[in-house]
Amino acid sequence: MIRFNSIGVPLGDGKFRPLRMRGVSDLICCVRGTFLAIEVKKEKGGKLSDYQKAFLDTVESVGGKALVANSLDQVIESVNLIRKEKECS
Repeated sequence: MIRFNSIGVPLGDGKFRPLRMRGVSDLICCVRGTFLAIEVKKEKGGKLSDYQKAFLDTVESVGGKALVANSLDQVIESVNLIRKEKECS
């Protein structure tokens, strides 16, 4: 699993240099050959930016799975579903 530093690169003076690509999900992983992008949001008030929506749409359009997760249970459930799908195929 890869975690992207979504706030940018620290410059040491309390400021950050922004990342080159905006909207990349917080967690990127591969589950039995299936690319999974996970955007983590708090339950109340967590909204996707247009860049995040576009990234998740792109992931799904090329055959990956995209998840907006509000809890660890959602992530575990999604990973288990992908594993189960791969067992059947």
